[in-house]
Amino acid sequence: MFINIYFVNEVGENDNMNLWNINPGIKLFRTKQDVMLEKARLAKTPSPMLPSELTKTQAKILQAAIERGEVVGGSFAQKALFPSARKFQDIDIISKNPRETAEYLRKKIRIPTRAEMGRHGKYTIKHAASGKVIADVVPSMYYEKYIKQYGGIPTADVSGVKVLREDVLFREKLGAAKYGNPKIRSKILGDIKFLSEP
Repeated sequence: MFINIYFVNEVGENDNMNLWNINPGIKLFRTKQDVMLEKARLAKTPSPMLPSELTKTQAKILQAAIERGEVVGGSFAQKALFPSARKFQDIDIISKNPRETAEYLRKKIRIPTRAEMGRHGKYTIKHAASGKVIADVVPSMYYEKYIKQYGGIPTADVSGVKVLREDVLFREKLGAAKYGNPKIRSKILGDIKFLSEP
């Protein structure tokens, strides 16, 4: 099989790309975004502190996470480690048993909610009336590489709440920017830029 490599300096009006044509029907694009992600390094120093804008419901979710020994990730972990980070919308819990944890959270917060099982075993807890997402409970199996490498998910303690350690959070953001939900990619890229600046 022959591999032909074509370099295209300008594609469209906005972006420069290199195009690799590996075989008929398969094309790989390397954009400026790809180059940025490859060069991105965690540069910000954590200043751990629980966000001051916690609602009563969010405080109950965090208390439930503490009681169950669960790890908190996502934008809440970022905000807890870096107080100047963007505001978080919901709380992401990493759990060995997402279904049990979702039910435990629903009992603790004591407001009408519903839990929906999504793709890949993730449970989303929503306010029953508004449909607003309150929390996501994600299976810990997606963090298996860290469990194998470190013997557990690496965490930082922020006022008793176990949050993803900053280097792991950063690596997860890089992965989400490459392979995650396209609807939230711009937010993730903003997070990576924020974390890459001292």
